[in-house]
Amino acid sequence: MRRTERRRLDALVAILRPAGSLAARIAALPDQQCATYQDWQARMSEWIARRPNGQAYEAMINGEELPMLRREVRAALFQDVANISETAKLGEVQTIYYDFARGIAR
Repeated sequence: MRRTERRRLDALVAILRPAGSLAARIAALPDQQCATYQDWQARMSEWIARRPNGQAYEAMINGEELPMLRREVRAALFQDVANISETAKLGEVQTIYYDFARGIAR
């Protein structure tokens, strides 16, 4: 590929997959994680298709179990979140979040 063609291609990729975007993070996944993500995406699409007209949203709110994305793929694509119980007291929440912010796993 010639230099000018390569630069044009790189410019198009930068438009379609801006640095830091979800598309760029998906493209950067190793093959196994990419396959895992694609499988999850297909399962999630099927789950939503079986619940038309807003029923998917209602099912999520009512606690119906969703197809889960493996943790290592989820962490690679989305910012990890602190796991805080609904029953945690304020002091516990502060400690958990402080540890999470410092990168201490729980």
